[in-house]
Amino acid sequence: MSQEKKPAAEPDVMEKLVSLCKRRGFVFQSSEIYGGLKSCYDYGPLGAELKRNVKAEWWRRMVHEREDVVGLDASIIMSPQVWKASGHLAGFSDPVVDCKICKERFRADKAPKMNVGALDSPREFTIEITAPDKGIAKVWQESKGVPAESITRFKRDGRVLSAKVAVRRSVTGKSELAIADPASGNVETATWHPCNDYRCPVCGSPFLSDERQFNLMFRASLGPVDPIQNIQRAVEELAKSGGPEALSDPAKLKAAIAEAVEKTAVYLRPETAQAMFVNFLNVQTSARMKPPFGIAQQGKSFRNEITVEHFIFRSCEFEQMEMEFFVPPPGYVAEGEKDDMAWFEYWCQERRNWYASLGIREENLRLRPHEASELAHYAKACQDVEYNYPWGWGNLKGSRTAPITT
Repeated sequence: MSQEKKPAAEPDVMEKLVSLCKRRGFVFQSSEIYGGLKSCYDYGPLGAELKRNVKAEWWRRMVHEREDVVGLDASIIMSPQVWKASGHLAGFSDPVVDCKICKERFRADKAPKMNVGALDSPREFTIEITAPDKGIAKVWQESKGVPAESITRFKRDGRVLSAKVAVRRSVTGKSELAIADPASGNVETATWHPCNDYRCPVCGSPFLSDERQFNLMFRASLGPVDPIQNIQRAVEELAKSGGPEALSDPAKLKAAIAEAVEKTAVYLRPETAQAMFVNFLNVQTSARMKPPFGIAQQGKSFRNEITVEHFIFRSCEFEQMEMEFFVPPPGYVAEGEKDDMAWFEYWCQERRNWYASLGIREENLRLRPHEASELAHYAKACQDVEYNYPWGWGNLKGSRTAPITT
């Protein structure tokens, strides 16, 4: 997603928009009378009609008006083998980090970066950690889990902790941070500590945990067996076979629990696309289609997002409208017919034009090609249709081309 941001004054626009959506009956906070649930929303009378109209227009344009696209309505819960084969179980994850100061948990790849200097020329600058109020700032200055000689070197002014720091790249290629003596401002005698290339997006702290991968799929249990009972039996069997020593071994205990949970585990789909892949032959033979042709689907998807933001823009439960278009591989394209990249360019323009046909202003739409570092492991190319939101450019939809092997 594009990282271009708008001025900080824009949150006022979002506050007005959220308030308007509630007053006019477009979107409500889910479970609001019980305090609400983060990132979950209900569509009111006007919101439900608007959403139905958009979905109906998409289906009309994508399926009813075309001879080369057919529809599908697949189950939300699929065999776990689907997600294993697709790589979702092993690789559908984001890097998550915890701030040791404010305890915020966030995605590492979305955090504000720090410019890191070279080993022989560290970059020096003043870093600020901002607390909600003065009392919390005082508590933060005594934070446990942060090197005492580091956090105590920060000067406190109201709710802001500040210090002169230096950041460099070590001989191993990892980043290191040193905090200057508050009296002399000298970093040459300071102790170097390992750090990340980024800071906490909430308070600005450089004191962060190590990155770890967090799988975004929601796991559930299918069948009449309570997974907690499976875990209980697995722990009892481990204690019986390995004794108390086995229970004190984190690796063995985790492996035993994971095996017990997986016996009845199923997953809420994180995308609708996989159902179109596994039903390819069923659809092709029953609809008597041959490539190039597409399979379209609308429906709920679920992702246990680390960071939910911007109202309904990024939430854990959302509606997708997807179409997979299957084309002959290179070398099998008939003379005069489009190849995969020609179809890719066609669909990028077609979908952008569809958004414009809904009345969205042209100047607020753009196509942004992905850089090589952004591409998914399976993608040959990708372009996003982006919209100029109050907070900056953000994704509306993505178009990808990828080779399919069987």
